[in-house]
Amino acid sequence: MTDAVLCVDIGTSSLKAAYISFKGEVIAFARISIEKANESNRWLFALKQGISELNATICGNIHKEKSQNQNILPKIKAISISGNGPSLANSKGAFLWNESLENLDLSKLPKEAAGSIFAPRIFYIREKLNTLLTSSEGLFSVPEFLVYQLTDRAYTLLPNERFKKAYWSNELLKSMNIPFEVFPPFLELGNASGTLTEKGKKSLGVTGEQVEGCVPVFCGGPDFAIALIGTNTLSEGKICDRAGTSEGLNLCTNKPLISPEVRTLPSPINPLWNASVIIPDTGSRFAIWKQSSIYKDVSYEECVNDLLQNKKSFGYELMINIALEVKNAYKILKSESEKNNIKLNEKICCTGGQAKNQSWLKLKSEIVEVPFYVQKCADSELIGNAAVALFGLGLYPSIAKAAEDLTKS
Repeated sequence: MTDAVLCVDIGTSSLKAAYISFKGEVIAFARISIEKANESNRWLFALKQGISELNATICGNIHKEKSQNQNILPKIKAISISGNGPSLANSKGAFLWNESLENLDLSKLPKEAAGSIFAPRIFYIREKLNTLLTSSEGLFSVPEFLVYQLTDRAYTLLPNERFKKAYWSNELLKSMNIPFEVFPPFLELGNASGTLTEKGKKSLGVTGEQVEGCVPVFCGGPDFAIALIGTNTLSEGKICDRAGTSEGLNLCTNKPLISPEVRTLPSPINPLWNASVIIPDTGSRFAIWKQSSIYKDVSYEECVNDLLQNKKSFGYELMINIALEVKNAYKILKSESEKNNIKLNEKICCTGGQAKNQSWLKLKSEIVEVPFYVQKCADSELIGNAAVALFGLGLYPSIAKAAEDLTKS
């Protein structure tokens, strides 16, 4: 049996899972649609479906449930999970990063909320979704809740100490009259949250030699952070484009960039920083249009290729507009880089759904006037999760070194 990490990313519209070898090879990949992503108890079932599909793919027959040939299935040595953020969840539901804060007076946020990307959502939950605060489990970020279901251990993944201000503090919770114990204690990236319980194994439908012995479960944290590891955007000047439901152009820097047009957060790798320009709905806009068009029942690849050939539909205009928005985001980062004497990489690494279509990438490259490229795995969150787990297993001296090796062509 091949040793592998089961890597999982909970997106806004789907759950992605893959078996990734210790050398960074994707042994099998599955994507499971989640119709109601804010119904948090669907995530565990989606992961079970994903594992079934992974195993069936390996066994050569995706339509049969009896695909548990223990001789050819990889041995799961660790599980590593990331997810969309900043979002909050428990068994009573979830409040996701892209859900509206309508009718919420953000001017009432306490001064302790400054710098916190979670504070507006915590405040909204207190005001409008108070039932989430009454769960005995507490309140988790998205991937931590799934980790909790698999391990019975409650933690909040903190990429590193510098992220505390971006999350929450006891002072912030006190100012909102929220008990400290609602939020699980912080755990730093690379430490196992716990081990897969027997109940967890049963929930995932995994048995026998595939999960023999102690299987540590790691949390990779929020998707926007783990993607930086999975694209190896870990040296100054490197840029990655996370192009999924939303889109973010991310620049690695050695110091924070201070600009009203740029969101600067610590990189998950200390002492680096990440400067980003967020476009909140590029992928979702295209998906909504496709669902209402004549392309509703065809693949994304077929749809995009046809749009690029005909060039007369609203869908083509939408693709052009998205590329122009990315061009504007790049201009902002380029301008800020010049002010700070940062030399940009000559290429942009693209990850996510758009990265899987070469025609769309070519269009982007032409409009942005910068080459876009894709690594051997277009879903960088999964590679980032593998890097975290392999470091946690003691196979690498650092997460950065794991990322460097796993992303080599």
